[in-house]
Amino acid sequence: MVGLSPRWRRLVKLLTWVWAVFLWYGPMAVFLACRFNWQLSQGSVLLAWVYWPGVISAIAALGTGFMLVFDMPRRAIVPFLLFSASATLIFSPLGDILTVKSFADHSKPEAAYVKKHCAPVDFVQDGKTYWFGACDLKLDATGQIADLTFYYDTSGDLKNYDSLSKADKQIFAAAVREHFNDDPNEPFEHAYFTAIHFYRNFYDIDFIDEDAGGFTSDFGPPPENSKNPYSPLFWSKHS
Repeated sequence: MVGLSPRWRRLVKLLTWVWAVFLWYGPMAVFLACRFNWQLSQGSVLLAWVYWPGVISAIAALGTGFMLVFDMPRRAIVPFLLFSASATLIFSPLGDILTVKSFADHSKPEAAYVKKHCAPVDFVQDGKTYWFGACDLKLDATGQIADLTFYYDTSGDLKNYDSLSKADKQIFAAAVREHFNDDPNEPFEHAYFTAIHFYRNFYDIDFIDEDAGGFTSDFGPPPENSKNPYSPLFWSKHS
């Protein structure tokens, strides 16, 4: 700052502090976005305002480190560490662990959360009662799933469906159909699936080979149900 007036020196010093605070914001924002993901995502706009400026800050820290490494290499260490912290949270399992912890807190107590969000149905298998539901379910105009949060299953049948006996598969399929009011267009009816465990009894589902398997292929179409307003898309009632 040689040759600058005192006023400009103060301005440069202030901007330097502002830039430093912005770089520190990166890992802090990404941490908060991961650790309180479910609490913040109740207002998705708020989550975006926390997360994406943090990502931009992390990229800025990397650029700042490269700029300093040629002139003041010791000062470059801090920006590189800040970038590394943000990258670790974004790309390593640590971010996923924090997100699961966020959901664990968000869904307590589990019974109340499931009752409110998942509309569970009960079914009996091997003398024990289990529950199945689809949480925060939204259907489109044809009855196919437009959006949901997780599937809820206390039996583990979602995860182990392929290894179940035929009788247990039928019991589980009947429970799923009951939950969806025997909707013939529900993905379980016409697609094979794999379950991805998220937390406790909550699962994500990856549907595979649509219109090439599923409950309808294994057990025939679901029964008529007055609660189901959707016409079949993937098979004919008269076939």
